Amino acid sequence: MKILLLLLGVVLVCGGRLPLPDGRLPLPDGRLPLPDGRLPLPDGRLPLPDGRLPLPDGRLPLPDGRLPLPDGRLPLPDGRLPLPDGRLPLPDGRLPVPDGRLPLPDGRLPLPDGRLPLPDGRLPLLEGHLPLPDSHPPLQDNLTQLSGEWNTLLVAATNVDKISNGPFHGYMRKVDVDITNGTAVFNFSVMMNGLCTGKSAVGNIGRDKFINVGCKYKSSTTKTFVLLGRGLHADDNDFAKFRELMRQNNIPEENLIDMSKTEKCPKNERGTNPS
Repeated sequence: MKILLLLLGVVLVCGGRLPLPDGRLPLPDGRLPLPDGRLPLPDGRLPLPDGRLPLPDGRLPLPDGRLPLPDGRLPLPDGRLPLPDGRLPLPDGRLPVPDGRLPLPDGRLPLPDGRLPLPDGRLPLLEGHLPLPDSHPPLQDNLTQLSGEWNTLLVAATNVDKISNGPFHGYMRKVDVDITNGTAVFNFSVMMNGLCTGKSAVGNIGRDKFINVGCKYKSSTTKTFVLLGRGLHADDNDFAKFRELMRQNNIPEENLIDMSKTEKCPKNERGTNPS
């Protein structure tokens, strides 16, 4: 009788739970501590020996506390997170573009060909020249249109002798613009003392878009205006605008020469006599 009561007392103390042979005791909810003492959570997750606990979706925090994202990306120790395409923001927050180019700290982005916009937004040209600060079209857009054959249509000067039979009595033939070297070559014919001669002059393209051509003739200042055209003759509108320009510069009407009516130099000959 005494032995039976003792066994019943054991059952009452354990509340029906039976200790394992190694002494571990199941919890009232049925969970069983592991031999190393770790206890599974009610949802079945088991803490790791180092104390880390897997998330319900199976992701496991790293020993330093970083947690992989559901898509597998892992934040860096400094908190930066790679993008889904693998790009990694820099510590200063800049993000490389998909083709690998990296914005500068001021936000400027190099072009795929390596050119870098200036802080004012201007973009260097392919040959290294810069557009003007006034946002006008780049030099190549304007000046390369000058290349090709031209004809002298109208000429006017403050000193009419310089254009009637002087050094400025010439006929434009062709212009070759070289943006890379910043030059423009003017090919023309002049007639002096009844002789036609082919000549050329090289002008330097300035940052102000003007082409500066040196002149070897020494004399008092002569203001000269020349109208060039692709065609052979000036029309009424050309004459009207040219005469207005002459009036603005105090050039008398009689100092205007219609060069299309005085052409006497063969276009492809040098040192020839028109007669």
